[in-house]
Amino acid sequence: MAIDDVISDFEAQISNGSALSITPGSGDEWLVTHLLVEGDGWSVRPHTDAGVNFAGLYGAKTSANTNLSEAGLRSVKFVLTESEYIMLTNATGGTVNAGYSAIKTKD
Repeated sequence: MAIDDVISDFEAQISNGSALSITPGSGDEWLVTHLLVEGDGWSVRPHTDAGVNFAGLYGAKTSANTNLSEAGLRSVKFVLTESEYIMLTNATGGTVNAGYSAIKTKD
């Protein structure tokens, strides 16, 4: 993949309590532009999260936290690397679809 290529996965099925890790390959950097969730009860967390910090659209336990309380396509801006990435965690009560769209910004 080259810089400015679009990376996306809009068909990931995630079971309740599991997460979709959005992780670039070694040496790559991605700008995530959209998250897609089905059902209510999703959260976006840093990969090192111990269940306290959220990142995203609604306030919660810390100054940089949120949860995705409604289904839909969300416009976001996250810069990710192989060592600093996010997890989209399902707490809807069932297996549902989720996804993302990103642009490769660095090799």
